[in-house]
Formats: sequence, C-alpha cells, structure tokens
Amino acid sequence: MDFESDVSLKEWCKDKPLSILQLDPADRAVLRIADERDAIQKKTFTKWVNKHLKKQYINLYMTTTKAREELNDLQNNLHLKYSHKYHKIGDSITKMKGFVEDMKMRIPSEEQLKLLVPKGGWSGMITSSIPGVKKNEGIPSELLQKTMLYLHTKYSDATKLYTDGTKSAEGAAGAVWCEEHRFTSGARLHVLSSSYQAEVEGLTLALKHVSAHDKNKRVVIITDSKAALDALANLGQDDLPPLYLLRLTQLLRNRVQEGYTLHFQWAPSHLGVPGNEKVDRYVRQVSTMEDVPVGLRTNHKDCEQEIRSRLRREWSVDYESGTGA
Repeated sequence: MDFESDVSLKEWCKDKPLSILQLDPADRAVLRIADERDAIQKKTFTKWVNKHLKKQYINLYMTTTKAREELNDLQNNLHLKYSHKYHKIGDSITKMKGFVEDMKMRIPSEEQLKLLVPKGGWSGMITSSIPGVKKNEGIPSELLQKTMLYLHTKYSDATKLYTDGTKSAEGAAGAVWCEEHRFTSGARLHVLSSSYQAEVEGLTLALKHVSAHDKNKRVVIITDSKAALDALANLGQDDLPPLYLLRLTQLLRNRVQEGYTLHFQWAPSHLGVPGNEKVDRYVRQVSTMEDVPVGLRTNHKDCEQEIRSRLRREWSVDYESGTGA
C-alpha cells in the first residue's frame, strides 16, 4: 500500500471495521511510525508499510471469515472513490488476493476456524521420546534394538502407521505407510512448502487412513518429527489451533469421536526401523513424481519469503519507472 504524503495511516484506519484493525504488535508499531513519519524518508516508510500491511492483509484473510468478507467489500467499494490513495488501497487488496491464488494457499473454512482443543488437550496421546534412545547418540545397532523392542512392547496390539515428510530442491511431500495393510499414500506439496509442513502432511494422511481400520481401533502413528508432535502436545484446552495444524486437528477430533484410541510416537530416523525406512523411501519418490498432482496445501506462513521477494521486485519497478519515492 502506498500513501500520499498528506495522508496519515491512522486517519485511513480510524473508520475501518474493528476486525480489520486487530493488528499485531508490528503493525501497531507502523501506526506509531505513521504519526512521526516526517522524520523518516518517505521511501523507507512506504516500504515498511507495504511489507507489514500486505502480511496483515493475508493474516486477516486467512484467520477470520468476517475480515475476509470485509476486505472483499472494501475492495468492491474502493473503485467508486475518485482518489489515487483509495485506488492504491484497492490495488493492494487485489494483489494480495492474486498472491493467495497464485501460491495456492489453503483458505480455512468457517468450521475449521471454530475448532477448539477439547478438554484435556491431546498431550496424553503423544510420546516424544524412547527410554535410552537419543538420535545420533550411541551405537546405531543398539539404538535400533531398543527402538524396536520399545515399539513392539508398548504397541503390541496396535495398528502401526509410519509417516514422513521431505523437502528438497526437487519438491516437497508427505507420506504414510500402513504396516497392516501394506499400504502407502503420499501427497506432493507446493514448492514453497517447508519441511515442517511436509511432516504435518504425513501425519494428516495417517489420520485419513485411520478410518480404514474398522476392526482394530487402537492405532499408533509413528513419526521422526519431534517438532510436529511438540506443536500438537503444546495446544491447551480451548486453544484455537494454528492454521497449519487445522486439517490435522480436525481429523484428529473426528477419529477420536469415531471411537479410535490414538497415540503419536516419536522414533529416530535412519536407524533401520523397517516402517520408517519404507515411508522414507516412498516420500522421496512422491516428491519427484510428475504424475502425482501438486496438492492445494500451501500454508500462508511458508509464503512470507516470497512476499518479501515480490515486494522487492515491485519497489524496483516503481523506482525505475519514477513512481517510487
């Protein structure tokens, strides 16, 4: 968003709907800077506003359906205003929506945005360690033996699902391997997706497959991603899960309501655990398979670097054309 030199950002904001003005601390700082911008070069200030407001547009567009409606209404009404500054605002919203579409960002539904963590949370389902086993500490053969014994002893009567995610120059993907069904399933992700999001996708695919087990409803999902398990375990009662966990937590809630007893278990990678090795090989294949369509599963947080890159290109064009400050 670009502002004329005689227009205060605070003046523009004061009559806007409340949900649009629920800014994070960085954006409130922008408002304070707006009041003192006479001491700041206009070019520097414009870059600052552009970066934070475009991120804020996307955050609002993704996190609340009410703000999504208000931004759409604002865009529709701004073209009636015969003022350059209003056209700039409208253009900024149009670019934001185009960026959301270009990056194939996942836009959560109203139902997903109302999902709250149930009483007690999910931490009781999660084990992020194995006694005597730490990755890269100890003799691999001994670590493998301890891991296999632990999994067999603790989950002897449970169906085992192994998940993995990968991110490389060739692409990103998540996958699941079902030991009982000898079944694999994978999904390619948008090139901007992070390795973390790929791991979450693997867990999501596992929860989708859980419903295929109608006889044994005790299921353990085994992953090497402590980060994903910690994120799930740290969600407290009545918390609203972050956007990147919405699909996962929605499926988790559904499977629990269907009567499944679920557990998530960490296990170290590259030790030779058969299920881990199977899904690791498969997910790497999926990430490069041209016949597997790229899913519309991009998380908007994974696109922040691309936002910065696009803004730099816009500033460069504006500067070269003489429209930049």
